[in-house]
Amino acid sequence: MEERAQAATELKDVSLELLFTTNYSDWLKAFFEPCCDVVRKVEPQFQSNAPSQQLRCSVLELLNRLPPNEAFKPYATTLFELCVGVVRTDNQDNSLIAVKVIFDLFKTYKGQLEPQANLFWELVTQVSQRKKSNTLCGRQTRCCLDLSRILRVATECARKYRTIHFPYL
Repeated sequence: MEERAQAATELKDVSLELLFTTNYSDWLKAFFEPCCDVVRKVEPQFQSNAPSQQLRCSVLELLNRLPPNEAFKPYATTLFELCVGVVRTDNQDNSLIAVKVIFDLFKTYKGQLEPQANLFWELVTQVSQRKKSNTLCGRQTRCCLDLSRILRVATECARKYRTIHFPYL
């Protein structure tokens, strides 16, 4: 797992140069789904020094850095859904990255993603209502989100991108 975390960190650092070239579309075809699979398959961790946490965090940071252009448009919904899942189940650090990704996606792909906006806000509402009972969607969760931080980031992003309608703010 440590080797995978190191490789993800190196990929994150090296890939930035490739992301702004004409090869970006090819990079997305080769690496987008494997990156998403890491986030889907590697269990969330709540210890910041755990190799699997470092792996998940590096991959989320890489996904956060993807330039939102026409080449990325077909991947936007998949990344949105992945990030909602991260907010639902992951630790606070990864959840904050996911919230930022969600708002960047809404900013760029408003028309494409606006139907999913309520899905995110319903999740935020569920987290706030069930935080005391430590359950989410009817099941026990290990989620230790600081909801005030998540909502602060969400509110900042919503104010920044006023053109997006969020019924819960």
